[in-house]
Amino acid sequence: MDADMARLILTEAGCEVEWHLWPMTGARIIRSLKDGEFDVMIRASDTEKRREYAYFSRPYRQEVVGLFSQKRAGLPSALTLDKALAEGLRLIGPASGWYGEHFQQLRSKWRALNLYTSYPDAAKGAELLFANPSRGDLILVDADIFFHFVGPARYESVIVHGSDLFVTPAHLMLRKEAVDEEDLQAIDQAIQVLRRDGRLQEMEKHYRPRPLLQILQE
Repeated sequence: MDADMARLILTEAGCEVEWHLWPMTGARIIRSLKDGEFDVMIRASDTEKRREYAYFSRPYRQEVVGLFSQKRAGLPSALTLDKALAEGLRLIGPASGWYGEHFQQLRSKWRALNLYTSYPDAAKGAELLFANPSRGDLILVDADIFFHFVGPARYESVIVHGSDLFVTPAHLMLRKEAVDEEDLQAIDQAIQVLRRDGRLQEMEKHYRPRPLLQILQE
């Protein structure tokens, strides 16, 4: 989804795109962008610290992060991260990345209690949840990627804890030394045009897994 959206946006803005496909953790991606190994990061969160070395485009789609468990665990659908921590439940969560200040604080507490299992990417996170025995009671993960790796055969075996469905804007993050403000304006204009004519929304809908579309429409 993000690769096709980025290609569409950058092409519309008049850029030539060269892809480099390397498996990386979120922290390694940030370091590599800062070091000039590449110039654009997709699906990025806009933070004040990152603005020291990067520009951010206007949002091009909505990122959905959810708190999930296996139905057989019998956990209440209204369970929140705070309640899960208070009850001593084990969490499978991202090794790095920005998920808000509140989660940063909770993650530190989970780690101090030795109840936190980190995953480098959402595919590995899904494996950890469905391992036998499972490595955690809950998983906090990008919902689009999670459902993709869970697969249709297991859609009905998981539950999303609705109070912790986070919908946040996703941006293109551009290394300041690689682009200037004129480039950024062209990219923002391309996003505006593509959202106005509906092409980005259609692409998002095309890739979004069916159960997640249903959850978002409720």
